[in-house]
Amino acid sequence: MLLVAPIGLAVNITARRRRKRRRQDRPDSVEYQAAVSARSSAFGDALLLAALAMLALTVAPGPLPMLWSLLLLAALLTVFWIRYVIALRQMRG
Repeated sequence: MLLVAPIGLAVNITARRRRKRRRQDRPDSVEYQAAVSARSSAFGDALLLAALAMLALTVAPGPLPMLWSLLLLAALLTVFWIRYVIALRQMRG
């Protein structure tokens, strides 16, 4: 429990630096607009994937809910990055 605050702070600082390095920190940049577009379009996918994961856990319960959670997280991150790359390419022409 004591690790939550330092890890959260480290993730926040790292994310802020990454956004600055990728020029996603300015709202008028193409990268920022692509990230916002990818986040909003990935939201629907996140709801669908979460529903499928809940269905899978309901139909086939067992000792593997952590595995399902990790697969869901990996799928969500993959969907976001695919949508980000597509949005970035569309905006850059």
